[in-house]
Amino acid sequence: FDVCITTDNFSVEKYRAIGQENIILSQWASLPSKVEYEGVSYKYDISFIGGSNYYRKWFVKELKKRGLEVHCFGSGWENGRVSYEEMEYIFSNSKVNLNISNSIQYDARYLFSNPMNILHTLINKKNCSQIKARNFEIPVCGGFELAEFVPELGKYFKIDKDIVCYKDIDEAELLINYYLDNDFERESIKISGVEKSRKRHTFYHRVISFMEKIHEIYDR
Repeated sequence: FDVCITTDNFSVEKYRAIGQENIILSQWASLPSKVEYEGVSYKYDISFIGGSNYYRKWFVKELKKRGLEVHCFGSGWENGRVSYEEMEYIFSNSKVNLNISNSIQYDARYLFSNPMNILHTLINKKNCSQIKARNFEIPVCGGFELAEFVPELGKYFKIDKDIVCYKDIDEAELLINYYLDNDFERESIKISGVEKSRKRHTFYHRVISFMEKIHEIYDR
């Protein structure tokens, strides 16, 4: 290949190790959105959009035990899949949008809650959570994002200023309750995240950026 593009910072050296010097580090992004995000009359307190898996089901069930009802959409959930337009509406009309990892998890409470969770963990090929398009789709579409922290996320957002991150189920519960009770702070973070994402994190911005880098490579 003349040039390779990756979204994984930790893969750059792997490309170089096999002789590929023209490697561009880019990132996931979102389609643009113009949905309204200020002065919203919210339909949901907490929502999640994404396919179900063992860990996500456990996470949502655990939050419900703690008095937090999460409205879930996507393959494997009762509400089923939604269109992109419906996704935009859900993001912008939820006070808290959860972004739950689909990677391997080692929380002992999760592992020992069901023998299948241990088996699934042992055979799962995913061993590290990464930035995904959803990290950018939620704020671009007008939503407040509470995401599991993943490496490199701080390069694209100011944590606790543009989005909020949790490390485990306990911190997620704490942060959900806090931001449901503190509307002004939640809305300030949401607005900051939306404005930054719409200015920097759509696929338009990514394409312009890596095309400029390709030009620099061939202009050397």
